[in-house]
Amino acid sequence: MFSKFLLILLILVFSCTTDIWAQTSRQRQSSEMSGEERITNEQIYRELKIFEARTEERFKAIEERFKAIDLRFEMLDERIDNLYTFMWILAGIFTAMFISFTGLLFWDRRTIIDTAVKKTIEKIDSEGPTKNIIDALRELAKEDKKVAAILKNFNLL
Repeated sequence: MFSKFLLILLILVFSCTTDIWAQTSRQRQSSEMSGEERITNEQIYRELKIFEARTEERFKAIEERFKAIDLRFEMLDERIDNLYTFMWILAGIFTAMFISFTGLLFWDRRTIIDTAVKKTIEKIDSEGPTKNIIDALRELAKEDKKVAAILKNFNLL
């Protein structure tokens, strides 16, 4: 048991020391670079200028896209306004048609009813038992003044 524990401990120590040794060797190699391999401030400044120019180009392209999208939204708003106006025009037309139709309907009904009433009264006055009764009362009114007064009150004489 002890030998297994010792073996595991040695493996752990060996793996940790190799990682540390590799890191220190890399640091030594980077510090031993010559002046040509080192990055200077001018190189960094140049790279930053190039990066800044590319970023500006991208932002300009994005702004152009946003302007195009804004233009599309304005066109869409205009089309919606036109549709809204068209809907109001249609509502006005249908309202005018409904009012006209309702007026025509009431006028036609009144005309028909008035004509029917007049024809009915004419038919009653021209023939039937009512005409005979009124004629008999008119003959009686020639002799009786009371009957004549009553017929005058009802506009039958």
